[in-house]
Amino acid sequence: MAEDNSKLGVEFLLAEFNAIQQRAIQIEQSKSSSINFYLVIVAATIAGIPGVLSLVTAEAVRLVLIAMFSFIFAVGLLTLDHSVNQAVNIIRLYRRAGKIRRFFLTQASDIKVYLPFEASDSLPRINLPSSLAYRGAEVTVFAINIASVTIISAVIFSFASWLWAIIAALAAAGMTWQLQRLYFRKKLQRFEKAKRSIIFSETA
Repeated sequence: MAEDNSKLGVEFLLAEFNAIQQRAIQIEQSKSSSINFYLVIVAATIAGIPGVLSLVTAEAVRLVLIAMFSFIFAVGLLTLDHSVNQAVNIIRLYRRAGKIRRFFLTQASDIKVYLPFEASDSLPRINLPSSLAYRGAEVTVFAINIASVTIISAVIFSFASWLWAIIAALAAAGMTWQLQRLYFRKKLQRFEKAKRSIIFSETA
């Protein structure tokens, strides 16, 4: 009876492990789809700018540019936030899979040298000290947000002079870089602190 229960438990954990891996793949695909959709929106908005500008007066050109790039920036922030949330969900799933991996390691310690990943529920780690705490397409959205704010600032200050426009654009670019980086760094730090409080013990 005990052997049957043990076998049932192993089968259940294998099913859970496969379900976790499949769910992580689905979230990754959803994350990629949302970013691709965002890039389509950006491309369509930029492509439509010449047509819109041809329909407005010269006095309204600046307002149209500000409005359009503000829209791109707003959508970019929402997309980036969603993407980082999805990345956190993927890490959470992989850490849960690591817990199951560690169970099998305790049952057969001789397989340790053959495991492709460390059997731990605290991995993969988020490299918080790095300049960017996210990877892949998130960096593209990050850069487009910076470019959008830079253009908006340049257009606004072009009323004064192009020198002020350049200075304002550079200042806005640096500020946007730092503020985005700080926001998501804090967000990921909160996630890491929350995870430390529920890390499974080795004897669990």
